[in-house]
Amino acid sequence: KMKDVSAKEGRTVLFVSHNMAAVRTLCTHAALMNGGKLIQAGDTDETIASYLRGGREEGSASEWSNISEAPGNDHIRLREVKVRPPDGESIITIDTGAVIEIGFHNFDEGINLDCTVYVLTSEGTTLFESGRLISTANDSLAGEYCVTGRLPGHLLNAGRYYLSVLFGKDQYYPLFRLNEVVSFDVENTTTGRGQNMSVAPGVIRPLIDWDVAYSKSTAGVEVN
Repeated sequence: KMKDVSAKEGRTVLFVSHNMAAVRTLCTHAALMNGGKLIQAGDTDETIASYLRGGREEGSASEWSNISEAPGNDHIRLREVKVRPPDGESIITIDTGAVIEIGFHNFDEGINLDCTVYVLTSEGTTLFESGRLISTANDSLAGEYCVTGRLPGHLLNAGRYYLSVLFGKDQYYPLFRLNEVVSFDVENTTTGRGQNMSVAPGVIRPLIDWDVAYSKSTAGVEVN
């Protein structure tokens, strides 16, 4: 209806909402207000990104420049853990997926080193784990490593999630673990849901290819 009024009748419609999927779908320009003051106005996606960055209670990146103060032990010290949008994207949405980056110092030479991440819901339920074998021939090196992984789009539903990190030896012995080191938000989109802008129920939001086949008309068929 808003689109019809704007296009057909030439009116300007002011839409006020915290539903970012609706704002992105309906609005050609956006303004960000805080405490009755105008913070930003202009491109819709850029304004939404600013709103989301300012609204997060916890950051989606943790970094430690001083190795002696970084989380870890005699085996592992973290440098950074980030969950960010893919290159070219300003925010993480259902469509974009995300990039996970883990930088760390390794002090154990000549072992089979691995890194595993756990993605949890805001209620603390573990959704899944995914890991990377860093060395498999007892050939780990002392020094800095960076492990990067891609979280695909159309996997997580809109909401807040947490990331835990575990480093291990021989896929059996834990070396260091840090729970809920960062949080990140996945924003809603209408992809696969037509004009339905509400957040779908469930934890995952897969994009499934559906086919429709018409068989025959039931016109004139009586149903008792």
